[in-house]
Amino acid sequence: MSIKIGFSVFGNGLSRIFETSQRRKALPGRLGRITERLEDRALLTAVISGLNDINFNENTVNASPQIIDTDVTVTDSNPDKLNNGHVFVQYTNGGGPEDQLSIHDAGTGAGQIGFSNGTVTYGGLTIGTVPVSGTGSGHNGAGLAIALTSVNATPEAVTALLQDLAYGNSSDTPTPFRTITVTVQDLDGTSNEATSKIGVINESEIPAITIPDTPGTYQLKQSPALIAPDATFSYTNIVDAAFVNSQLKVSIASGHSKKDQLGIAKTGSSDTEQITVKGHKILNFGIPVASFSGGKGKQSDLTITLTNSTTNAEINTILHRLTFSAKQDAGVNRTVNIQLKNVSGAVNSNIASRDIAVSSK
Repeated sequence: MSIKIGFSVFGNGLSRIFETSQRRKALPGRLGRITERLEDRALLTAVISGLNDINFNENTVNASPQIIDTDVTVTDSNPDKLNNGHVFVQYTNGGGPEDQLSIHDAGTGAGQIGFSNGTVTYGGLTIGTVPVSGTGSGHNGAGLAIALTSVNATPEAVTALLQDLAYGNSSDTPTPFRTITVTVQDLDGTSNEATSKIGVINESEIPAITIPDTPGTYQLKQSPALIAPDATFSYTNIVDAAFVNSQLKVSIASGHSKKDQLGIAKTGSSDTEQITVKGHKILNFGIPVASFSGGKGKQSDLTITLTNSTTNAEINTILHRLTFSAKQDAGVNRTVNIQLKNVSGAVNSNIASRDIAVSSK
């Protein structure tokens, strides 16, 4: 006979729904009582929620440890049992000499976590201790082990503690990823495992767009011409969702005429990626990888917004498909600038340019 346990979220807490009434009636006396005790015990363990993945820039975490997540929370239906419990932060992937786990020292004011010489405080009152070196210290790839040593270690205090967990990195060539798992252990058992995948963006390399110096040509009122079919894009420091909300900006930096247009060719003859354009969406094998706006009229700049799944190869194909057309001002050369902005939340590529000689028919 199976025992089914379900979970449902209500408000800010996690309610555990146990299908017990009919099952307990069906169980023999002793087994039913054991099942009931196990279920009641499960209700008492701590629950962690709201821990998310995050990316950091290398220089930021080189300078000082950064808070991992301010939204994480812990609840416990029996808060007195957190005293003499533990908080464990362990690497389940990665975790080398460059990786540093710590606790942000916010201060000793009301609601603040303090951290000094291995002692953790909440509102100025001690709630726990951390080894100052070696195993459990968080240093040089070690996990972080926080012993909760006081009745002041309430769910509110432990939530504040989890929200001040911090990550630093000592390497100039950091490993792109590591995954941490956070658990809270009280006297009734161990909480669920909450995980966060931490990415570190190597800032020694920026995304690079390369366009040969050869000028382009265009005759007025002809079909749109490709701007940079020979462009290349490279960025090897890829972390998850590196290009989400990044924008490929295409602008006419000089020689602009009010009837100039920038756009994207719907098909390409030599692209290895199966890129198509439908409306204002760019698709690869039917899956959206970008959207675009502008390129004519008052919105003369063409803005292509990428998604969390856009790849280097797709960006190269999009570059190859960029088009230019004009209806007036022959003899006035245009310079088109292309830049990828906001990669991994903060990094911009170089500005690549192509001159276009515009002639009459």
